[in-house]
Amino acid sequence: MAPSGIGITLSSGVQLSVTTSIAVNSNSNPAISVTNPSILSGSTIGVVGAPGGSVSSPWYSPVPTAGNMTVQPDPFAKIPIPTLGVAAVDISGMFSGNCPHHPTPIAPGTYRAIMLSSGCADTLTLAGPGVFIFVGDQYDGMAFTYSANKLVTTGGATVYLGCQSNWVSRRCNPGEDGPQVDVDNSGSFSIDATTPGYTGIYYGLALMFDPNSISPITMAGSSPLTLIGSLYAKSAPLKVTGGGGFGSLDSRIVVYSITGTGGATLHDSFDESKNIHPRGPPALFP
Repeated sequence: MAPSGIGITLSSGVQLSVTTSIAVNSNSNPAISVTNPSILSGSTIGVVGAPGGSVSSPWYSPVPTAGNMTVQPDPFAKIPIPTLGVAAVDISGMFSGNCPHHPTPIAPGTYRAIMLSSGCADTLTLAGPGVFIFVGDQYDGMAFTYSANKLVTTGGATVYLGCQSNWVSRRCNPGEDGPQVDVDNSGSFSIDATTPGYTGIYYGLALMFDPNSISPITMAGSSPLTLIGSLYAKSAPLKVTGGGGFGSLDSRIVVYSITGTGGATLHDSFDESKNIHPRGPPALFP
């Protein structure tokens, strides 16, 4: 969604492939930078500005031409924000003390963002169906790092990341850091927003950042991010570093920018039936 600058940067052998269209709103030259031996592929690649780097096949597939699309509107602009103004519950105590921990799955509600980075191989289970709101700032991110610490869902779930004042949930201000997502060093992060029994307006929306939050989504070191359902983070960058594959995505992805380095492989097998329907104006490149 970035209006200028480089919207997609792939270097050092990163491979990013999607089974649907890729649209880059930046009007810059370059607006996309893909350098040999990195690869960017989709059913179509649209760009308001110009492609850069190794502008030929197979590094681009198909090879886009400069200005081959107009600015695309936010497809999720009309998705309602979940109910805020609720005091956030602190669940960090479930993961304190000596290993192993045996945390109880949590129900839909509002919680303080949590970072699991110990060597206990802890699991935070979101027991749906429903919406899970986590609030904080860039220092209170949803981090699952080191020794197989992980987040999983059951019953269908949507995760919304927002801001807080005195640990009461609220919208983020423009340019404010809400909780980041950090998955690295053998951690994992998995959300399924399509489990049978999950219904309602958020079905098919796996992860939603507050539209104003600029905190990043970071994947590193072959740590899997698995999303079944859309990813909506219009002001947040997606960063992929390190070698190896990164989980399984079945998502319509809307982010501010994408940066990939270090030989990572990221594939998105998009299935319309498993993703929330766009609620903004129709787009040429969905």
